[in-house]
Amino acid sequence: MQQILHVVVVGFHHKKGCQVEFSYPKLDGNGEGGLPDEWIHLPSLALPDGAHNTSDGTIYNATYKDLVAKTDDVTRSTVQKSVCVLSRAPLFGALKAKLELITRAYFAERDFRKISQCRTFLLDFVIEP
Repeated sequence: MQQILHVVVVGFHHKKGCQVEFSYPKLDGNGEGGLPDEWIHLPSLALPDGAHNTSDGTIYNATYKDLVAKTDDVTRSTVQKSVCVLSRAPLFGALKAKLELITRAYFAERDFRKISQCRTFLLDFVIEP
């Protein structure tokens, strides 16, 4: 049985609040961003209040750098993002080690449209024992 269900990127939109921006595999629920009804609080849990006051952590990872590519709706000088892994089992040690590498690479790009690292993480984690 596959242990990793989804890799999800949550961002903070200055008008809409926390929202799912990407998921792999794609979420197919009825809620915003494809979230199932049972997971409606995932975005606010992924980017809790005060997340902007830290640079990284085990539960979430946030970074503040100038973006290389900004979309039209980015009007502030900083953005908040969180990369989440939804798993069937508490694989904290293995997840943390791999996710730290992936999030550093993802945030170092400074172009959040490049989500290939998230797909790679999931595929690598599923393939590796």
